[in-house]
Amino acid sequence: MSSSKGSDLVSFNVGGKIYQVLREPTLSLHPSSLLTQLAEDQKDDKPIFVEGDQDLFKFVIDYHRDRKVILPVTVSRDAVKRELKRFALEPTEEQIVQDGVYFPEVMGKVAKWRDSNRTRKRKACQDFLGSCIAEAAYSKMSESAGKEFRVIRGDLPYSEKDFERLFGPGAGFQVAESEALKDFGSSFGYSFTCGNRMGSTGHFCWFTYQSTESLLLRFRIPTPGPMSCAKSSDLVTFNVGGKIYQVLREPTLSLHPNSLLTQLAEDQKDDKPIFVEGDQDLFKYVIDYHRDRKVILPITVSTDAVMRELKRFGLEAAENQIVQDGVPFPSLMRRVAKWQEANVSRKRKATLDFIGSLIAEVASEKMGQAKGKAFSIRRNDLPCNEKEFDRLFGRVSASQVQESEALKDFEPSPCFAGVASKPSVAMSCGSGSDLVTFNVGGKIYQVLREPTLSLHPDSLLTQMAEDQKEDKPIFVEGDQDLFKFVIDYHRDRKVILPITVAKDAVLRELKRFGLEPTDDQIVEDGICFSLVKNKMRTWRDRGRKLREQPAAELLCAVMMESAAEKSAQDSGTGFLVSKHDMTQALSIDDTAFRSGDNTHFAVIFGSEIWVKECAGSDLVTFNVPLGESPEKGGKIYQVLREPTLSLHPNSLLTQMAEDQKDDKPIFVEGDQDLFKFVIDYHRDRKVHLPINISKSAVLHELKRFGLEATEDQLVEDAVRFSSMKRKMLDWQGESQKMRQRAAEELLCSGIMKAAVEKSKEDQGTGFTLKRDDLRSALGLDETVFNNLFSVVAGKKPCESEVLQRFARSFGYSMSVSKPRGQFLAGSTWNGSHSLNVVFTPH
Repeated sequence: MSSSKGSDLVSFNVGGKIYQVLREPTLSLHPSSLLTQLAEDQKDDKPIFVEGDQDLFKFVIDYHRDRKVILPVTVSRDAVKRELKRFALEPTEEQIVQDGVYFPEVMGKVAKWRDSNRTRKRKACQDFLGSCIAEAAYSKMSESAGKEFRVIRGDLPYSEKDFERLFGPGAGFQVAESEALKDFGSSFGYSFTCGNRMGSTGHFCWFTYQSTESLLLRFRIPTPGPMSCAKSSDLVTFNVGGKIYQVLREPTLSLHPNSLLTQLAEDQKDDKPIFVEGDQDLFKYVIDYHRDRKVILPITVSTDAVMRELKRFGLEAAENQIVQDGVPFPSLMRRVAKWQEANVSRKRKATLDFIGSLIAEVASEKMGQAKGKAFSIRRNDLPCNEKEFDRLFGRVSASQVQESEALKDFEPSPCFAGVASKPSVAMSCGSGSDLVTFNVGGKIYQVLREPTLSLHPDSLLTQMAEDQKEDKPIFVEGDQDLFKFVIDYHRDRKVILPITVAKDAVLRELKRFGLEPTDDQIVEDGICFSLVKNKMRTWRDRGRKLREQPAAELLCAVMMESAAEKSAQDSGTGFLVSKHDMTQALSIDDTAFRSGDNTHFAVIFGSEIWVKECAGSDLVTFNVPLGESPEKGGKIYQVLREPTLSLHPNSLLTQMAEDQKDDKPIFVEGDQDLFKFVIDYHRDRKVHLPINISKSAVLHELKRFGLEATEDQLVEDAVRFSSMKRKMLDWQGESQKMRQRAAEELLCSGIMKAAVEKSKEDQGTGFTLKRDDLRSALGLDETVFNNLFSVVAGKKPCESEVLQRFARSFGYSMSVSKPRGQFLAGSTWNGSHSLNVVFTPH
């Protein structure tokens, strides 16, 4: 451990991923290491750019730290040895330990299990998201007063980053058929449509609800409290875990002189927000009580929870001052209760299945490292931190998760993570200097000096905070997952452990920080599952298999096409299918697909090294365009001047780099796919060719750039994992069919959406849908539309029974008109001569 200065900490930027290590003792033990030399030559505190493999670099750091590397079964031993040699490290055979044993039959069983677990996880994800969207729609319904309203991603209890990491792209389309959403519409008389935007980070954007009944649910809206055109000094701002609340000193706070909020406001010496540690959602009822001496609760909020929160702030509310809001119509009340009961049941089951699938995925990765021994899975092993977990899934018991289908199917059964809520903590009117920030291996923790640290004057953390002379984070070398229990002990003199965390490990970690807890201060948490109150206790399984959406199928098809092409070049270390690869499979320009994302993408050279944008003149960027002009955009390659280009002074690329006068990409006219082999030759004076690349074509491309490679410098890759490659190549034909089928279904959905809009303007004479109508309904620009539907020809999509039934339900017959100057059989749905869809009234 160290409360080190910035100069004791060295940061390495490996293709955009940051690694931080200590100079002493981690790097100093290896004076001949390339990393040590880079650190010695460093003249400032900026991250040192390292050209290498992001995933393998952690093993390089492990060797520097322990002179030993333990590899999981999924990592190639040769790849790690090669990476260590690149950094001038020479490990012995016994210093690289291959963890676990690789049995083909076991891996076959794992692969089969992963497919079924992925299906379960996707269905659980759909059910869970559908329940969350239905809850958000229920909250908005009372405010809409019968008008149309939208549920956007921001209304759901997770950020955009959470959405991508937990649920993946395309989740919005898949959830549109959720049982929860259908049940919400049928229960309260609403229809909904799912909106999307091509190129957005995640494909779910919004759900629009429209009333289909005259009888709507209306809630009483409380009368607003006193208002004032107040000066800034009359306003008090509270920061409750990041959420801002503002109230008036007069009369809101002054009416309650004994309130903790009033006392905090009186002690305030500046206009900065007062930091309050409390429940964000319940704090608004605390403000309501200060304002009106009365709190009106919706039926979804617990009275006991609000009473407890009021007492924490020194307020004693009477029973008649906490009013549970009723609903004017008993029949609607029963309707609400029935829907809530079913929705809570669906959400709980989906939550357990989703968490079970996540745990099973982690267990499958840890199984190879266990060597037949027992192993545990902590909550921090899942792809969300403790705060996100509590916000998304609430309090879930280990025994409930253990009953999920995913974990029953997984053999051997892993240990399960128990979940406990954090205890209440102290409050403070603190400025920025009252907060202390600790950096534990890159993970940030923030605590208050008073009273959290000051209660433990002998603690190592307290001493570090006292010695701190600036507001920078204090670096602490320790266990990221166990450090939160160290903070808990500082705060409450007590630690509540989930059932998956070893008590001895926490005791040892506390002693490292100068803390001596007693046995009764370390409490192992039991089952902590709280029943849902009122009429939400009956669980029913109403799930059914969901139909996959066209957009999700299209994405799968394109992904398989890209994977089949990349698998031919794989040498056994795996490969990545990026968004850029999928744009090429769709023949879409990058600028149309990424819609304003970062203009520089990570580029994979071979299967080893990642290169990303780097600050400084040491990085050279080449643009190899799709067409003959740079304006059309292209594929970006980035290399280092030293040593990659400088080793070849006669190379055309080196001369271009020397003549460069700015940092803009250098336009290079060449073959996009072969250019990476040109870069490989510059880097290693050797090129490994996959079996589907012509040796003569690469030699010709090298000569174009002034490079004279010998025959033995171009190595044709032997056929490895041939059965897997053949299997992947067989998928190419299947993915083409899937892509065509998905495009046809997506086109049908666009026709239905456009027809609904056009029918509103129809005076009984019928109407015609043209290409621009369909493009507008699907929200696609012209380039994307043309490329998506280039595989769809003729009138086949309009022969769909679903589409014909849709037309008949509106009282129309549907036909396809011949485009001008073309025969129907050869007509397409893209280009200037697209087909037209004609709706004629019966």
